[in-house]
Amino acid sequence: MQKRESFRIEVSIPFEGKSLPAPRECASLTTVGFNMYLIGGFNHDACREVMQGKINGDQILWERIPYTSQDSIQGRQCHSAVAYGGKIYIYGGCYSFNKKRQVRECTNQLLEFDTYERRMSVVKTIGLSAGVRKNHCAAVFKKSMIVYGGQIENGAF
Repeated sequence: MQKRESFRIEVSIPFEGKSLPAPRECASLTTVGFNMYLIGGFNHDACREVMQGKINGDQILWERIPYTSQDSIQGRQCHSAVAYGGKIYIYGGCYSFNKKRQVRECTNQLLEFDTYERRMSVVKTIGLSAGVRKNHCAAVFKKSMIVYGGQIENGAF
């Protein structure tokens, strides 16, 4: 007889009357230590916001994180984000809709968000890099960010 494991997910809304991030789709939620970081997403436009959530008892306390950057950071959605060494690495995704080209422009840019110094910067990559993409997934393996799948601007895989 095979042993079965069970996994339970409990969904609750402990936020009544509390400050919440703006509703959005296609954002990323990544944990670093005991904090979670909600990055980007789409509401009326591609969002460049970073929100930090801290669990306090049965509540989640959200705070908008003002960050500095020497680079021009555009808002993005449909990206991936992984945590490594107290930093969050954000790859790809897409920006606002380009009316002239009739597409949502994608990128293969890699961003680094330092959660301690609250600084966002563009990482200069070397060697081969994945092409522009959105709606992909990513994970950390040893010291590498592995990116898999996704779509290019016209929706092709």
